[in-house]
Amino acid sequence: MKYFLLGLLFTLTCNTYANIQISPAYDIQGLKTKNHHLVISKKFLEKEFIFHVSTMLSNPVALGNSLYSKIVIFRLSGDDIIMLESEKGKNRSDSLKTYSLLARFPIIRKGSQIKFDFNEGMKRIFVAGSLAGSSDYSQEDEIVEIADSYVNNLKTDEDTISVDQVVFVNASSINKSAQSVRLRYTLSPYEKNPNFKPKPFHENREVGFFETKISYDPHTTDPHTNILKIDHNQTKTFLISKSTPPELIEAVKDGVNYWNNVFGKKIFKTALQKDDQEIYDINTNTIQWVNFKDGDGAYVDLKADPITGEILQQNVFI
Repeated sequence: MKYFLLGLLFTLTCNTYANIQISPAYDIQGLKTKNHHLVISKKFLEKEFIFHVSTMLSNPVALGNSLYSKIVIFRLSGDDIIMLESEKGKNRSDSLKTYSLLARFPIIRKGSQIKFDFNEGMKRIFVAGSLAGSSDYSQEDEIVEIADSYVNNLKTDEDTISVDQVVFVNASSINKSAQSVRLRYTLSPYEKNPNFKPKPFHENREVGFFETKISYDPHTTDPHTNILKIDHNQTKTFLISKSTPPELIEAVKDGVNYWNNVFGKKIFKTALQKDDQEIYDINTNTIQWVNFKDGDGAYVDLKADPITGEILQQNVFI
């Protein structure tokens, strides 16, 4: 088991996450929660946020997967707040402005602080996996319509807001039959990490990597992708899930700590998950043990900056 974990955590080191430590370009108080609704200050409209989505299916085994992250802005439109995806890097030319509408949220109260109903407006899931090579990505998302939904919880922590939504969807690529799906959304002010150097992918490489979707420089129209990788200058803490068998906890710790020797410095730390913590919580990485009698494998799930390729959150399911 120890050597299996070492092998698994080799993948983890190549595609792992640093605790979310964004230096906000503006105060997250511009977007906050109140009574299961979101409130945005007028002066923070048109500002960029990074929007992450993770899905958790309950049948037959509860497992999670993250979707491809997006850079979004909020805009006032009559009696609604609309959420648009940033077109940065998506077009070969910037001569004409284009917009991608993601959601329309009804406003509950106007003023300098605009209160809106996230649940009522979030009626679509934009499905694109977070792990693929550029040739595997479809540039268009699959759109899954939400038939019914409710907000289970809203949380704020430092510079991030988390929305926990339970939805009912018909059969699609994320679920083979009509069923309920738990969605975990996070929103943070978007600013590129100034200490992170993107690594462009070159097709003449003999080794494959997970990459961002294709982006375009409007001045050259040349397409490019960035390799998904971590910022090795940040310390990463991995939470060992509460469900992990006690006799295997030390093996998991050894598997993580082994890579500090490889890098020659302490990059990775471990901690035991607290009672009130769970996978996909804000600012956490988790090694999640899944109690499943017939289970025989493991996989890595991540969230990354869709522009630079910096990996921002990493979870392992065993």
